[in-house]
Amino acid sequence: SPDENNVYEILFENYIFHIIRNESYTLQDNYGISKGKYLIVFDQSRLLDCLPQLVEQSILEAYFPNGWKHYGIYCQNHIIDVIAAEEPRIQKCIL
Repeated sequence: SPDENNVYEILFENYIFHIIRNESYTLQDNYGISKGKYLIVFDQSRLLDCLPQLVEQSILEAYFPNGWKHYGIYCQNHIIDVIAAEEPRIQKCIL
């Protein structure tokens, strides 16, 4: 069972794009280049490749000239994918 005394908040102050997927229907392949286990940072992913079809690229490049990354948060039944230019702020919640 989950440890309810060990809860963290993951906050993306200014994200570009996010999507929540049911992990049961997620394509498993070796295309992505990533680091991490449950909070994963992708250097290469299919979502990063599709980003120009989902958001206006010229606006992204104007607002985020240093680029952006794909973060994957792997939960028990869902995957939360976030594209953001800055790392999330992570802090332990006081219950």
